[in-house]
Amino acid sequence: MRIKLRRRGGISSWLFKMKKVAIVTVTYGSRWKYLSQVLEASCNDAHVAHIFVVNNKSENSEELHTYAHQHKDKITVINFDSNTGSANGFGT
Repeated sequence: MRIKLRRRGGISSWLFKMKKVAIVTVTYGSRWKYLSQVLEASCNDAHVAHIFVVNNKSENSEELHTYAHQHKDKITVINFDSNTGSANGFGT
């Protein structure tokens, strides 16, 4: 895909011409308060095709899996048995 930037509109002019994007996020610990906000906004965004959540042994796995099941057409959860760090999570 070739993207042409215009001088007047800058980055925002081509960003809104994009059709779909995928989101990858890594979670750990007790971060459901923040992750739920990210997932809610992303699920309601028409430009988001799919969301991949790398679960680095989060304390909120139950909430995450319940939410992901309700949005199974848009969310995939990848689980790790231990916290492998964000670099490894994004490398997945």
